[in-house]
Amino acid sequence: MEFFVWAASLAKSNPWASGVLVVCVMAVAGSCFGILADMIFKALGIHVGQYKKEYEEDEGVSACK
Repeated sequence: MEFFVWAASLAKSNPWASGVLVVCVMAVAGSCFGILADMIFKALGIHVGQYKKEYEEDEGVSACK
């Protein structure tokens, strides 16, 4: 809880440092959420990076000619 009080006082006293702090906190939070999601997908056996085309893109164009 002290972090939030400190961050609020920093926002009043030094807005530039507060902006840098926000960017750093958001980067760390995003990385943590990404790693957590990656671990959950791996545990569930979901392979997000493997994508296979179900159709050829040229089929629709050649059928109309």
